[in-house]
Amino acid sequence: MDRRQSRTTRTAVALGAAALLVALGSPQAAAGEVVRAKGSFSPSGPAWTYDGVVPSGATAAVHAVEIPSRGTIATLHVRGFPASTEFMVHAHTGGCGSDPAASQGHYQDQVGGPVDDVNELWLGFTTTRAGTGFAKAAVDWHFREGEANSLTFHDPSRNGKRVACLPVAF
Repeated sequence: MDRRQSRTTRTAVALGAAALLVALGSPQAAAGEVVRAKGSFSPSGPAWTYDGVVPSGATAAVHAVEIPSRGTIATLHVRGFPASTEFMVHAHTGGCGSDPAASQGHYQDQVGGPVDDVNELWLGFTTTRAGTGFAKAAVDWHFREGEANSLTFHDPSRNGKRVACLPVAF
């Protein structure tokens, strides 16, 4: 059942993105910068897991599309994560490293502005019983080149502690 729901979710997202591109004009004219990144988590990187919350070998894939004069749509898929567990994921300014603090602070469209899902890219999700997860977010801005370099996974049950980091060059 989880596999069917995941396939249905992916199909719905793909159809929604296609409809948005058609509404904006031709796909070639509508699609701007596309960012794709994926990784397998390990205590030694390049996708890092900290304290074993995200198991070694778990994977994540992110896809972000900038729509000129519209904003950015990002999706995140994870596998091999702990079952039925909530995660908050944000774009961060720094890269990933052995020290969780390497990813630095949250990327913000308006630097020093509000800490919310309008000014920051938030991709929160709760994993299924099978340890898969999906998140989608849309913001009305584009990333500034070179200023967002990772997705950092936080554990809300541990006061937002950083538990994993995926390198992404937005």
